Amino acid sequence: MDTDIEQTEIEQITSSGPLLVFVLGAPCSGKSTLCAALAERYNLDHFSLGDELRSLVSDTPSGPVARIKPLFSDSELETFRSNLYAGTLGPIHLTPKYVKERVFPSSCEPENVRMLVDGFPRDAERWVPFKEFAKPVWTPSKRGVLIVLDVDKDTARDRFTRRGRAGDVFERRFDEHMRLIAGIVEAMRKDDMTIFNVRKEENADVEATVDRLAGFLG
Repeated sequence: MDTDIEQTEIEQITSSGPLLVFVLGAPCSGKSTLCAALAERYNLDHFSLGDELRSLVSDTPSGPVARIKPLFSDSELETFRSNLYAGTLGPIHLTPKYVKERVFPSSCEPENVRMLVDGFPRDAERWVPFKEFAKPVWTPSKRGVLIVLDVDKDTARDRFTRRGRAGDVFERRFDEHMRLIAGIVEAMRKDDMTIFNVRKEENADVEATVDRLAGFLG
């Protein structure tokens, strides 16, 4: 079943400043595929939060992850590690802190940031501390967009298990997404963010979705 999301009319954004695009969906809903296409078409930077958190708790982090890792204590890194292995949400402040440092490092020029944030926030509670962390350089507005991908559950489950991952983990995470997404959308809508929903029947046509966002991201 599709999420019941009232979509914002996509309009050309002419104001300057950071452009943040948050991409959410159930496991194996096509987030990475869509993000890769959007990044190429519209010259956006892209990071997958799940991939980077796995790198964060590894012995050999690289790129931006290696820069960010020293900002967390050993106990915080262990908390990340235990939650990743369990497939659960971590403490409310840790993931938002990571995302802020990844999107807006101290050396960046905020007005030049054009970023796809893949997989955050997973619930509305983590949206609040992210805004606080980012407040010195960014506040939500229509120059921020949330893309929500709907997907057929059987299709997503098949993709998940073909990657060698446990079916019970999929069921829990899919149900978690369906339970929490409405609250995330409502929180971001209240902050005047642009909301864009990709329905199940539209999900397979990545190029059409990329084209539909031209008025906003182009």
